[in-house]
Amino acid sequence: MVYAKDHWGFSYYPSKAGFEHPALKEVGLNYVGELMELAESLDIDVCLYYIVDTDEEAARRFPEWIAVDPWGALYTAGGRWKRCSISPAHGYLDYMCRSVREILELFRPAGLFFDCFPSVLCFCGSCREHYRKVTGRPMPVGDEVHHRWRELQDYEAEHYWFPFALRIRELIDAVSPGTAFTSNGCNANMPDGVRRLLDYHFAEPWAGNYYSAAFARDVMNNAQIGPGNIGVVYDSFPADQAAGELLAIGMQGSRPFWYSESMLPDGSLLPNECRRIGQAYAKVQEVEPYWSKGLPVADIAILYSCDSHRYDPDRKAYMAYWWERGSGHLKGMEASMALASSQHRGYKVIREECLRELLIHPAREKPLLLAPDCRVISDSAWAGLTEYVQQGGTLIMSLPGVPVLQSGVERNTEAADRLLGVRIKGQTQEEPPKGITRYIRAEAAPAEWGLPQLPLSVCGSKLIVQATAADALAQFAEPVIAENVPEGRWMAWRTPPPGNTASGPAIVRHRLGLGQVILFCFDIFGMCQSTVLLETGFAQQGSQPLHWPVALLQSLMDQYAHPPVHVQGLPRNVKVSIRSSGDVYDVHLLNQHPLVGQQFVGALQRNGVGVAAKAVRQLYPERSCVSIIDDGNGSKIVMPADEMYIVLELRVKE
Repeated sequence: MVYAKDHWGFSYYPSKAGFEHPALKEVGLNYVGELMELAESLDIDVCLYYIVDTDEEAARRFPEWIAVDPWGALYTAGGRWKRCSISPAHGYLDYMCRSVREILELFRPAGLFFDCFPSVLCFCGSCREHYRKVTGRPMPVGDEVHHRWRELQDYEAEHYWFPFALRIRELIDAVSPGTAFTSNGCNANMPDGVRRLLDYHFAEPWAGNYYSAAFARDVMNNAQIGPGNIGVVYDSFPADQAAGELLAIGMQGSRPFWYSESMLPDGSLLPNECRRIGQAYAKVQEVEPYWSKGLPVADIAILYSCDSHRYDPDRKAYMAYWWERGSGHLKGMEASMALASSQHRGYKVIREECLRELLIHPAREKPLLLAPDCRVISDSAWAGLTEYVQQGGTLIMSLPGVPVLQSGVERNTEAADRLLGVRIKGQTQEEPPKGITRYIRAEAAPAEWGLPQLPLSVCGSKLIVQATAADALAQFAEPVIAENVPEGRWMAWRTPPPGNTASGPAIVRHRLGLGQVILFCFDIFGMCQSTVLLETGFAQQGSQPLHWPVALLQSLMDQYAHPPVHVQGLPRNVKVSIRSSGDVYDVHLLNQHPLVGQQFVGALQRNGVGVAAKAVRQLYPERSCVSIIDDGNGSKIVMPADEMYIVLELRVKE
């Protein structure tokens, strides 16, 4: 990927439509042209980089193009560049389209990558007038934006992002039809209408490369992921670590990419990346042929609801930057992916409109379905979940609050009540969500869940339900006192003791048709995401094990997710991805911290029972012999731990 226009607003070629980089102009260098000629001689496709909403030079020459926030201040990017507005009320959009046309006509690149798009919403006088014209309402400004954030978010998608994406799509089709239209949309906030206009979907990570890649693989179009925490624009890392980040992306089914260098206004380059990029990609080039073999094996499905993410019921404030618009649902998804990864389980993200994909599996082979904080799903999604459970699926769901519509109004919960076997009566409104607000008395929970027999502390709001057809497995108990704790921790150092008064079901199980629903009436996934215990695995405060949400969910995964092949016993830092092709399984292992002279021993399992390997080959790095230990209870495979990446081919005995 080669810069055509950078964050300072400079073009890296002789431009008539834009502002040529002064240092390149001084020496008469066509940077883009020469690099593209070199790439063509090496049979390499080039994607050109174009920044959308940060343009220091355009802002300096045309200050009326600078985006204004709801309180009248000018937007900047990290204090370095001014953010220009792509609003139809400004000239910056037309300027960009002239510049893009010039690039397409001059170079006809394989791809054109638009960074910092979608753009921030502008609240200047011209934009407020445009808002009134298209909506018939005055544009909210100041603190009013916090009360009308849903309205602003819809306007932004319909009148900012989509018109720009459509103009670029039409421009590419008219001038250079072979050029791929790509964009950096890093955390799934991009509306479907915009996404459908793209040929490829690039993304910088929102949850770490490994989880982002799996999410993008299942949700976005032709996903490509850039290692956002390791690129030159952030920090410099050793080539081996950079290679590990790229390999983590590829093994999950997304294509890795990396930016080229950009120049400072004086013509000096940012720290030289060429050698490091080359070394990292040499490793990728060796492994890449194995990524296309077979289909990913996923015994866990994770429900993604775009509306639960974009219209987070707990959001109280307008958020200007689209890449920061996290939500309880998105945090729960991250926790779900991390939990599955910690168990070395394969998982697939399922969009709510694609739930029917789960119905084609026979009852005994249905993947376990996790649904973290999906409060803004459609009626058809509730029906799809019900059908999945009736056909034999197991659904583990968290609902810390009442299901709502996109507008934030409470939904008629009849469909939810029928699925969950409870009557939803409301929710608590404790603030802030990090304090201990309830305890769980877990004596009634099944012993095989591994819950300690003592009250367990819970943070955040809770769903108030009355069990009808469901069995209450645990009850809430009130704390003696409410205690607030610092951000980032879900338990106070001095734990307030639990009271004796129960206040309704905390965990319920509803058997429906051939399957079952386990409902947590609090945000158990959020509690996992809010703690470092996903990485450390264990911590304890007094007699209260802080890791119980992680341990409980992992226990449920072990019981109800049934992989056809599972490599058990590997260290937590080793990432695993399994692909299936008939009776052959390719196991990809990434060890980002190789240990010279050490070995891994992985035990093959199916449904928690050891299975024997019929044959094992190490495809990468190629080895003629792999050690197998067969102890009568399945096979154990011995692998070297001093390799960063290993690909094994397994044939399993029936």
